[in-house]
Amino acid sequence: MGFTRAELEAGRRYAAGQVALSPSHYPLEMLARAHLWLDDVEKARELFWKAAEQLFECVEEPGHGDAYTRGRLGGLVYLAGDPDAAKPWFEQALDEGRDAPATAGHAAELFYLLGDLRASIAAAENLGPEWGLAHTAAALAAGHRWRARLLVLADRGYFRSTAPFQESGHSPLSPYDWLAEVVAVTAREAGRPPPTRAEVLAVLDA
Repeated sequence: MGFTRAELEAGRRYAAGQVALSPSHYPLEMLARAHLWLDDVEKARELFWKAAEQLFECVEEPGHGDAYTRGRLGGLVYLAGDPDAAKPWFEQALDEGRDAPATAGHAAELFYLLGDLRASIAAAENLGPEWGLAHTAAALAAGHRWRARLLVLADRGYFRSTAPFQESGHSPLSPYDWLAEVVAVTAREAGRPPPTRAEVLAVLDA
């Protein structure tokens, strides 16, 4: 189920072509992810910042932002390597989406990313099984890393049909991002160094 380096390289070339045609936030995010999953972290962070800047200019600055776009903007900044700069956007996404059914389920993810683990757990308590990523975040918040792993891997069909470089537009983070977080937390608690993205992908074939 994991993707080969040749497939990831092909994805990078495709995403670069899309950026050349239209350097907007969606293809920029795809290209950033292509570099990220090739473990080219510095280039990925540079591109995540560019995607965040484009999203801000196109959506937030004209006043069209909402809970979804603010969560997504925070996610892009987070992936660009600046979790502190991402926090205000996550907080705004929480405030905007608190009473909106379509986005309220993301609260568990947002609270986790803000470091409020108790609130993350509480936010997921009454959610249905369709909110798998929210339950994944809450399981990590509760210290149940193996439950989190089972939850994030439950939708095997998604990982089978979607390559990591094809993801764009998730708010706040994508399924592959949460898979990487689960594997990173597991490694950290076991006293191992942070996993490479290739090692994260290997989990899909385990």
